[in-house]
Amino acid sequence: MEGLVVLGSGSRGNAIYIGAPNTRVLIDCGLSPRQMKLRLNGIGVDPASLDAVLISHEHRDHIGGLALLKRLPRTTCYANRLTAEAMTDSLPGPPARLRIFTTGEPFTIGDFVVNPFPVLHDALDPVGFELKLNGLKIGVATDLGHATTLVRQRLKGADVLVVETNHDENLLKENARRPWPLKQRILSKTGHLSNAAAAKLLADTAAATTRRIVLAHLSQECNTEPLARQAVLAHLELVGLGDVPIEVSRQNTISSHISL
Repeated sequence: MEGLVVLGSGSRGNAIYIGAPNTRVLIDCGLSPRQMKLRLNGIGVDPASLDAVLISHEHRDHIGGLALLKRLPRTTCYANRLTAEAMTDSLPGPPARLRIFTTGEPFTIGDFVVNPFPVLHDALDPVGFELKLNGLKIGVATDLGHATTLVRQRLKGADVLVVETNHDENLLKENARRPWPLKQRILSKTGHLSNAAAAKLLADTAAATTRRIVLAHLSQECNTEPLARQAVLAHLELVGLGDVPIEVSRQNTISSHISL
């Protein structure tokens, strides 16, 4: 299947499918192997047809389903060196077909030119991804506490933007179940983007040619879909982009299909 589908996004697992005419890739593989297979089959994709899995960082909600690759003879896992080393240490059996990329250096996987760029997050060497396909640009940044100038440059003008809207700051601060050190981590520059920060980032990077914005990695305790959507829409309207379609991805369901 050609197009982009978020298979799941949140603290319990993340995975994005992107299909081109001759190439099928995942960005992250954080759902369980069973869920990865079920959700891929749910969009008409045989897991065995995947060409590559791109890993953004080593946190469990982004690599927890990599055991699936042991049953996929043609699928190669791509990660930078520090992330690959951390995966090898944390997984019972790391992917057999592993290729190392260098952050900041583009490489090609079939139809895609992939440019991994550094992001600020509390992992060893976390990245976002800029993918180009026949003049079309996809920007993905789902775990970061602050959007640097470089992040803005890599996302600028993308046809499809997948960006984290993790939390509403007030809901996070008022949440009695979360200890203050955890709140400090989430609010830090190496934590997660708030709705307000993501809205500003999207208003700075979206363009009149942007086909779809996908909001990702929403906290189930400290955010709501209406709050995330309203924050982003308000900023887009300020820059004349209020008609760009916004989709909110979910943890337990597959997103709608986005044509490329």
